[in-house]
Amino acid sequence: MDLYHVFLFQLLILLTHCESRSYNVPEGSQVNTVIADLGDEFSCTKYNLTDLDGCCSLDGSSLIVSSLLDRETVDYYSGQLKCTLSTAPYQRVVDIEITVTDINDNSPVFDQPNQSQSIDEENSVPTTLFLSPARDDDSEQYSVNRYQLLDQTSDTFSLEAGTWSAGSLPLSLIINRKLDYDTGDQQFELVIAAFDIANNTAQMTLTLTVNDKNDNQPEFDKTSYEGYVREDARTQTIILEIRATDKDSGSNGEVSYSLSDSSLPFVIKANGDLVVTQTLDRETVATYSFTVTASDRGTPSRSKSVSVIVHVTDINDNQPVISSPVHGSTISMREGLPVGSIVCDVQASDADEGVNAELTVSVLGNHAEWFQYSHVSGEIGKLTNEVVLDRESNPSFTLIVRVADGGDPSLSDDVQITLKLLDANDNYPIIDNCGTPITIKENQIGPVITLTASDPDEGDAFTWELAGSRSQWNVGRDSGELSLLTPYDYEVTQSDTLTVTVTDTHPTDPSLSTDCAFTVNVMDVNDNPPVLNPVKQPVSVPENVTIGTPLFTLDASDLDTSDTLTYRLLSFTSVFGVNSDSGVVKTIKSLDRETKSSYELVCAVFDTDDTHNDTITVTITVTDISDTKPVFEDTPYEVAISSNLETDKVVFKPRVTDEDENDPLSFSTTSTQFTINSLTGEISPTAALSTLPDPITTISIPLSVTDPVFTVTTTVTVHVYRDTNTPPSITTLRGDTIPEDSPPGSTAGVCLGSAVGPISYTLSSTQGLFVIDSVDGVIRTVGDLDFEMQTEYSVECGIEDIHGHLVEGDVVVRVSGVNEFPPEFERSVYNFKAYDPPNRNEEVGTVIATDKDAGNDGLLQYFLVTPNSGWNIDSGSGALIQLVEQNGDQRRRRRDLERADEYGTFHLVELTVGVKDSPADPSTTLTSTSKILINVYPREESAATSQVFLVGGAAAGGIIILIILLIVIIIFIIRRRKHRSGSKDLTFVNPTTVTNKDGRTVTPDGGYYTGETEDNIVMRDLSRRQRPFTEPELMPRAPSSTHGVPHSRDSSVGHIYDDPANHYQLSRRDKLMPHKMSVSTVLSDMRQDVTKRPPSSYGDSRTGSIHGSAHIGAMEEAKTFFRQISAIHDDERSQKTARFLSTGDQDSAFSSLGSNGDHPYHTTDYLEGWKPAFQSVGVVCEDLLRNQPRPQPSPPPTSSVPHHPRQGSSSVGSGVPESHHSVSGTVPVPGGGTSGTGSVISRSATPISVNSLRSTNL
Repeated sequence: MDLYHVFLFQLLILLTHCESRSYNVPEGSQVNTVIADLGDEFSCTKYNLTDLDGCCSLDGSSLIVSSLLDRETVDYYSGQLKCTLSTAPYQRVVDIEITVTDINDNSPVFDQPNQSQSIDEENSVPTTLFLSPARDDDSEQYSVNRYQLLDQTSDTFSLEAGTWSAGSLPLSLIINRKLDYDTGDQQFELVIAAFDIANNTAQMTLTLTVNDKNDNQPEFDKTSYEGYVREDARTQTIILEIRATDKDSGSNGEVSYSLSDSSLPFVIKANGDLVVTQTLDRETVATYSFTVTASDRGTPSRSKSVSVIVHVTDINDNQPVISSPVHGSTISMREGLPVGSIVCDVQASDADEGVNAELTVSVLGNHAEWFQYSHVSGEIGKLTNEVVLDRESNPSFTLIVRVADGGDPSLSDDVQITLKLLDANDNYPIIDNCGTPITIKENQIGPVITLTASDPDEGDAFTWELAGSRSQWNVGRDSGELSLLTPYDYEVTQSDTLTVTVTDTHPTDPSLSTDCAFTVNVMDVNDNPPVLNPVKQPVSVPENVTIGTPLFTLDASDLDTSDTLTYRLLSFTSVFGVNSDSGVVKTIKSLDRETKSSYELVCAVFDTDDTHNDTITVTITVTDISDTKPVFEDTPYEVAISSNLETDKVVFKPRVTDEDENDPLSFSTTSTQFTINSLTGEISPTAALSTLPDPITTISIPLSVTDPVFTVTTTVTVHVYRDTNTPPSITTLRGDTIPEDSPPGSTAGVCLGSAVGPISYTLSSTQGLFVIDSVDGVIRTVGDLDFEMQTEYSVECGIEDIHGHLVEGDVVVRVSGVNEFPPEFERSVYNFKAYDPPNRNEEVGTVIATDKDAGNDGLLQYFLVTPNSGWNIDSGSGALIQLVEQNGDQRRRRRDLERADEYGTFHLVELTVGVKDSPADPSTTLTSTSKILINVYPREESAATSQVFLVGGAAAGGIIILIILLIVIIIFIIRRRKHRSGSKDLTFVNPTTVTNKDGRTVTPDGGYYTGETEDNIVMRDLSRRQRPFTEPELMPRAPSSTHGVPHSRDSSVGHIYDDPANHYQLSRRDKLMPHKMSVSTVLSDMRQDVTKRPPSSYGDSRTGSIHGSAHIGAMEEAKTFFRQISAIHDDERSQKTARFLSTGDQDSAFSSLGSNGDHPYHTTDYLEGWKPAFQSVGVVCEDLLRNQPRPQPSPPPTSSVPHHPRQGSSSVGSGVPESHHSVSGTVPVPGGGTSGTGSVISRSATPISVNSLRSTNL
């Protein structure tokens, strides 16, 4: 083949490679459905199809469906068909495209089958509520196409469908009328059906709740109320039941009540009951009229009022009053008086009249029936006795005399009195315990007993004596103490008789006596202990011994013949008993060796009165008998085994217990298919089980166990499963999503399987966090989960059947995050630096916080805790933005800067910044805070302006900036030329100028000129602010040194220096800072700050500080001026002058300053120059000035103003705050005469009176 044909063939291949075929296949087409016969289209000998994802395949030359197609899953497939042409080896390549067309194989479904909405009553008509629509995965032609309200007979509601989009048809509920909650429109349940083109349907239930509004006021059940109450009604007595109702529901229908007058003795309760709260008195107020208001709890509240009248009814409220006898009094009466003797008189009265004043007297109390009241006359009666009274029986009576009136109810008055009976000696003394034998011990001597006697009579004393001659005994005459003088001997005398006489002594009546005989018994002394004889041990007893069987006998002896021995057991008294007299020990309870096998029995013997005792311990051993049956534990027995089990393998081993000691057990079975080990009970098959014919064979094995007495049987059920070599199948593998704070034991998933026979579950790859129940397949947690460390776990579940076949599957457990960590700032305090005024939205700094939580729980938002109009913070980045404030805020900030002396050159702004995270549940939001400290420094106006221009016009304002800079340069050159041309006409030694209110420049000699110097435009305070001068100020100047330069002092305290170039240098805070400024600028600066700074900051060698306070009008500032004199001049006179003025003694201050002509400042012109300052504090120094020598001043070089060789030139200042007073007038100046008009600024509220002022030069 030549090159030409090869080229054509290759071109043909390229053209055929660009071929493509498209086919439409309905979803759900059966497998092997022919899509197209490629042989009809292509003449190829071999076909190869690739990249159709298994949806189609080739059957010869036919393209067929090879898997079930689902448009909702995949609706498009593409691949390539390569077929070998008959002119091999050349191929034809065709792109194959398969489009899956839709059929109606999905029904509508509501994602929210139960929806709820609420709406306020009195809604607008129509009202539209948007509902969650139905969804259908089919394409639009087969998807949801309409909605319908079911079971609706009214036109209250209708439905509206929107335009189909993304598998759903929007749904709206239209409310066609106003709803009224109070008429029953409270809740509706609507059933909405969705249909597709084939009428496949889904239903959704909508619960529409109507919210009540407060549109009804409370209504009372009566138009007015009238009630009656007794004046003695108790508090909380209900007078009226006032009731109001409100048709609204909820808080709108809750009614509360209130009274129109809070001082009423009534209150109305929450239920409307009107009750008494204070004591009523009809005689004070008989009728109350007021209103009650019922209000609901709606917003706004509605209310209604009703009138109420309450009448107070009268009662019998005056009780009788007993004037005699007096309440609490005691009345005395001798006992034994005859019946009818007067006890006391009774007198009573009642303020009431009529039946309420009719009095009845009665007597109450103990034995009130022994007394009688009888009326004498008027309000007087008497009380007498009805029986003879005995003091010994009733020494006193508490009686209540009651007087009651005839009212209904009756009122009464009670008086309690005490009737005390006086004693008479009418009773014999009685010896206590008379005739009671007296028992003594042998060998006893001394006091035996103290005899006592009693006498019912009052105040009797007793005397004692012995009848007959008894030298062995003695009795105390007054004490009654009976003593034994010589001892008895028990072996000689066991008893004796003694007679005693007692006599009473009465103050007024004769004495009475009584005799008594006592028997004396002599008692033997117990001085020997009993001894308990040993018992032969050990004592053995079988556990089945009969209750009451004697075990052994205790035996004891005592040397005292009168002692009685008693036997007792001191331990195990509930099991064993002893006869206290015979000492026989026996069982009183059944014994059980399995419960207790031995006892340590403590036995004791006691003599009389338990004075002495003896004990021994007897060991009782309980011997065993076979009395309990063996017990099969954990029955019934059921075992599942595989048919593959070998014959020597143990199938089952029972667990048997026997409480008897050392009972031998023997196991046996009658089964022929299994054998048993008689000693251990292990059961094994006797032959191979694989020959069993059935898939499951159940075999019952009888099992017996025998001890020496008893035989116990049971059955073991064995299920034999034939192995079919079929592994178990997995039915369920489910992993749950659980919160990271789930406690151990929480369900994390389920692994279930099925097999023939029992199966068991295992779990692997758990990382120690999960376990599985081997029986039910439930996966549970055993460790702590951490969402931030790991969000999901893949564990492997194993399912094993009885034959050992194992299948495994993976379960994925996902962990959801919990907002458990609060955000944390990197710092507790942030320090930033800012400038004032700020550039627009200038970023000052950034705060940074972190959150250990992951996901949304770790998304942070920054905010300012206390909003500030000058600052803002970016909620996402934490950048702190300084805002450009309005004019008022700028003025306030500027004042803050000027007042912030304690901060040096800045003022401090403190902000609190907060950060919070963004959990899905807003109630779990966590926050933290930090502080921001911002040092705000003043920004140079020119610099700030330049920054504004640069920020605002960086792109388009370059040309404008160049033009502005050019204009500034031209203006500067013009002003410099004017300044130089104006300065040439000045001939002063220290030329200083300032611009006054009129815009004219004032020179030191009072004239004006148009030129300006660069020094008089702006005065800069070196530490805090810029201040333009707007007011002129004229003041004298102190003399300079002989070289024309003021005297200087130590620069460390901050002094002003004057150099030949007329430039001042101010040293403050131990650092020399050169600044160019005019004399008037320096003096004005000092004048305005004289009351703010310490004296050391004004020190200048006899210049600036004095001039800075020369025209201060207030007394306090004049004192400051003289303190400056003291600071500047070390001489004694200046310090003395300052002390006089600081105490208010202006005359002495002037006398001190002008008392000696040799003082360097003691000249007439100098003192005259300071006259205005002294005038401002009410001091006149004309006499002082007249008495001073007046030297002739030398004429100045370029001025006609008189000049003193040591006189300084005056200065002009400005920058006085607007609140200062400005007073115009003429001012006297050194050298005499006046110089035009000037302006003097006063800081005090009192204007300064100024005559004239003339400035002079050096």
